[in-house]
Amino acid sequence: MHKPKTLRVPSSLNDGRRVGRPWFLSFSRSRSGDHENKNTPFRRVSRVQRSSWRMYSILALRLGVISIGFILSLLQYYSLKKFNGNEQLNKHRIRIQSTYTTNTAVKNAVVHIGPHKTGSTTIQEYSRILSEQLLVDGYDMPWSHKFPNGTRFHGGWDNQVEIATCFIKDPNQAARKAYPCRTDLLEAGKSIGHNFNHSILLSAETFDNLVEDEVASLYEYLHPTWDNVTIVAVYRRFYDWLASVQAEISRDVLARDLWYIFQQNSSDHLGRSLLDDFNGIIPLQGEVKGDIDKPFFLEEYILYAVPRYKKYFSNVEVINMHDKSVDLADRFFCDMIPHAPKTCHAFRQKVAKDGTTRQENKRSKDIVYKELAYAAHRRGIFHIKAKQHLNLVVEAMQYYQETVLNLSAEDFTYKCLPQEILDEIWDISEQAEHEFGLKPQGNGSGQDPIAEMKADFEKKSKSDLCEVDFDDVLRTDTWRVFFEKHAPAPPIES
Repeated sequence: MHKPKTLRVPSSLNDGRRVGRPWFLSFSRSRSGDHENKNTPFRRVSRVQRSSWRMYSILALRLGVISIGFILSLLQYYSLKKFNGNEQLNKHRIRIQSTYTTNTAVKNAVVHIGPHKTGSTTIQEYSRILSEQLLVDGYDMPWSHKFPNGTRFHGGWDNQVEIATCFIKDPNQAARKAYPCRTDLLEAGKSIGHNFNHSILLSAETFDNLVEDEVASLYEYLHPTWDNVTIVAVYRRFYDWLASVQAEISRDVLARDLWYIFQQNSSDHLGRSLLDDFNGIIPLQGEVKGDIDKPFFLEEYILYAVPRYKKYFSNVEVINMHDKSVDLADRFFCDMIPHAPKTCHAFRQKVAKDGTTRQENKRSKDIVYKELAYAAHRRGIFHIKAKQHLNLVVEAMQYYQETVLNLSAEDFTYKCLPQEILDEIWDISEQAEHEFGLKPQGNGSGQDPIAEMKADFEKKSKSDLCEVDFDDVLRTDTWRVFFEKHAPAPPIES
């Protein structure tokens, strides 16, 4: 009787002790075609083997299709990321556009130009906090458009200075050198209008630096893309603004270069001196005779910056910082930005929760004692040779004045601007008040607003517009006792 052939199964399936290649990789045809020759390493392919081959072929095919699909998905992802910023931005834009109900037929551009020291930081901080609500109202900002995750970059987030400097043509201009133009943010701004059909919000005090032809460049950037452009500036009385700008410049210099100035020992003051800046400058307006230059920041003041913008933009709005009837930031987000109800509502909710946005401006006591230490160092009373020693001297001076003598920094002798300079400052202040400050209906107090302002000016002309007379302080008997006790300085080397 003929016996049926037995299917031969590779021994690797029967003997778990064998190791090596998987059994389905060990089959191939014999060169001689003899599949039954036991002396060769090749064996007949059984039905089990053929079934396994089919299974693994189908599995490999499926894996290949999945891999190709995954690669195509990655390519699509990165192409979208490159075009729009990143995936989160895409999802964010799609979600916002689906709920965007504002009048999209008109695209608005709002440009806040400062000037410095007029509440700009508050406006810029809230523009970041309210960026979601602004986008719902149809407003985007270049930094949030390009960096939706909140990625920090130099000068970024709140103050859009690196866009403003793109319009400054002089490469050696101070702001342009400190904050170089970022063309990628300029392109992001254009994308807001061209690709997403959104309105744009820009805020940077450096916009007040732009001269006339640079304002024209800003107009050319905005005009073709956005239908309506609103320029927003904030008015602060000139004498008040002047004192605040000088104090801010001094704080910035001391924060960066305090110990360097001590080491150089070449200037009469640590920071900027208001008296030195205005020495011999008459008149402040118009041409100055001789080789004397005006303080660089005068042209940034609103009285001179706004007319440059009015030559190119028909809608230039001014917020009065001294109007106590409404919060400055409330005026900006609720009145100056067209068609932004959700932003206004969110701002008022946050203020109701957190409190007022107003910040009191106070003279820094620390600067006074640093200036006094420098005056003593420059005159040879102290020889400060190390940064650690400087800190000890400043602390000792403050302790002596405020604890031992029971006085304050305001009790030092001050020297103020000459009367002819004060008269010039008042004339500019009065002119700006008539231009931007006075309400047609008056201030509601029943008093002459100019008379009230004059009284405030007289008070500040003897304090905020003055600086400590360090020569007089160093000559007094009370401070001579301090110097005799603490000098000479210990020979500490840095």
